[in-house]
Amino acid sequence: LRSRPAAEKATIMASVVEQVWPLVADGTVRPVVHATFDLDDVRAAHRAFEDGAHVGKVLLTV
Repeated sequence: LRSRPAAEKATIMASVVEQVWPLVADGTVRPVVHATFDLDDVRAAHRAFEDGAHVGKVLLTV
């Protein structure tokens, strides 16, 4: 999205809010979480991300 004009980004985001967020809100669509790390273990989280073997999100908890 970075290279797209602001007006186009706004249109895309409006569509996401209208069509995707309701599915997230009701649990129909859920993110895939590969691993969760404590913020103090950010280096391990970064290694998990860098190795490229993850499927899903690498999360940091605060």
